[in-house]
Amino acid sequence: MPQSLNLPQQLIRLISEPAFVIDQKAGIYAVNHAACDTLNFSCEELLQMHFAEIDHNLNAEDWHTNWQTYKQSETSSHATLYNN
Repeated sequence: MPQSLNLPQQLIRLISEPAFVIDQKAGIYAVNHAACDTLNFSCEELLQMHFAEIDHNLNAEDWHTNWQTYKQSETSSHATLYNN
């Protein structure tokens, strides 16, 4: 694994299912190869996208509330249907 990757980027690449790290504005911060293969985008393309562009379940208006809930949890996950 390249030394330039930070810990979340390194860890997410070990997951065999599509996985993302999303920031507080729902920007895609890290993505694994399974997500790229599933969505038919390169990692570089996904890292330039907003999660709402690929997630049917993401309500952009409610993202701030969701983010606050995720932030207060020790762990979090978000089930979705991908746009592809």
